[in-house]
Amino acid sequence: MPESARIAARREAGLCTACGTGKPAGGRAKCETCLDAARASSASRRERAAAKGLCEACMTRKRVKGRGNRCATCADKYLPRQLERAKKRRRTTA
Repeated sequence: MPESARIAARREAGLCTACGTGKPAGGRAKCETCLDAARASSASRRERAAAKGLCEACMTRKRVKGRGNRCATCADKYLPRQLERAKKRRRTTA
């Protein structure tokens, strides 16, 4: 079964999209165990990037001052998307 079909089937069944066994909490797609593992993985990736002075997104280019924790290429690529998502969140919560 292709990955997208497997995820869709798990979501319809009300199961965690990552492990397929746990129940997602609070309208999320993953169970608490998988969320904790994903958070730990992301934190570890951020720490590795920070230690080397690299961009958190691509982990290949050096960070640029004034662009957060990203290189110029990734900042230009991701910033418009982040701003749009923030706008949508404000509209839905207001």
